[in-house]
Amino acid sequence: MRAAARPAPCFALATATAAPGMNTTLIVFVVLYLLGTLALGVWAGTRINTQLDPSVEWPNILISANWPGASAEDVEQLIVVPIEQQLRTLNELQQMYSTSTQGLASINLEFTFETDLSKALDMVNDRIAQVRNLPSDMEPITARRGTDYENIASLLLVGGSSIQELLPLARRFERELYDAGVERIDFVGLPEEELAIQVSSANLMALDTTLDSLAAVVRQRSADLPAGTVGRNQGEMQLRALDQRRNAYEFEQMELPLGAETRLIRL
Repeated sequence: MRAAARPAPCFALATATAAPGMNTTLIVFVVLYLLGTLALGVWAGTRINTQLDPSVEWPNILISANWPGASAEDVEQLIVVPIEQQLRTLNELQQMYSTSTQGLASINLEFTFETDLSKALDMVNDRIAQVRNLPSDMEPITARRGTDYENIASLLLVGGSSIQELLPLARRFERELYDAGVERIDFVGLPEEELAIQVSSANLMALDTTLDSLAAVVRQRSADLPAGTVGRNQGEMQLRALDQRRNAYEFEQMELPLGAETRLIRL
């Protein structure tokens, strides 16, 4: 009778051998799932646009206004406040903050990333044009897209007996760096350059213009301005119009649309 009880261990053995079979199936399923997920990630990664130094277009518009000789309080009350009142109702405008210093006003507009900055810039210029009673002796207000610049390198020029000997070399390096694709160059230690353009009263009357109008045209045509980008991803390059005049000869060759018939006249 005791021998008849032996089949019980066989049942226990059968149960013990079934459990490892279930664990093996589960492990195979998990491994296949992980391999499939990994393969899907690799496939998706090869189709995502990657860039070592991606260019991010921040949705900012910067407004600058110069009023030489004015105090910071007058700049804020007579320039900044009227402009802000016109701009605060712009669509998709998230934040607006300004800075007023002696003779200078800066206004920064932050939009959403979905904003079309080209249209937003046109709307900003239209709103600024609607501002009335601005100081008559201030310089024209400029509005442009904000750019987030990244520092690349610093160059130190040493030598010569005076700063005037280094100035041509610095300007030559500036042109070469701009041609190589550098977007912005800041100089520290160079004296401000000034060129006097003298126009007689008789010539102004003959051209039917004023000295302020002539200065505005010269200022507009003598500036280095961004001109968009070309290429994609790693091959993307930014274009820049290098129209800033540096010496008397370059100003002499500048053509200005002046006169009653809007003729191009060499300065």
